[in-house]
Amino acid sequence: MHPDSELLAGLAKANQLQQLWLQSCETCVTHGCTGSDMLKTIHARMAAIGWVAGDELCGKGGKPQCDGAIFSHPIGDFMHSAGPYIKDGGPDGLPYSDCAR
Repeated sequence: MHPDSELLAGLAKANQLQQLWLQSCETCVTHGCTGSDMLKTIHARMAAIGWVAGDELCGKGGKPQCDGAIFSHPIGDFMHSAGPYIKDGGPDGLPYSDCAR
């Protein structure tokens, strides 16, 4: 039995986004940059291949479907989990995942 084509396509896309992240990381290590600069580099690489960078509202509320999003991975008191998406914050500069809706 072979995996579904959608699963294989999703895995290929995830691997490509990881490669874009690693290339951006290498650029930042070599030339120096802030976290915001690295995120801009990742988004520029995504745009160069025709991808839409997204956030936690990707494909909802009239926002376009995205091809990938970058989020933090905090380790805290309650084990670890996916954290807020890295981009401009919500009200008062808080990450969107920390804002009451």
